Amino acid sequence: MKRSSRTVKEDLLQEVTVKTFNRILTDSDDFLRQMQENIAKAITTADTMSPDGI
Repeated sequence: MKRSSRTVKEDLLQEVTVKTFNRILTDSDDFLRQMQENIAKAITTADTMSPDGI
């Protein structure tokens, strides 16, 4: 089975990356809240000894 690699356009990648970081910086409260929720969910899902993980 032959796989072809996709080419990433560097200009587009740079633009999207800059926009993402700018959004994180301007909406940092929302970003941090969401990140904390995601981390907590990942920990309780992975930790079978936590009450939420049981």
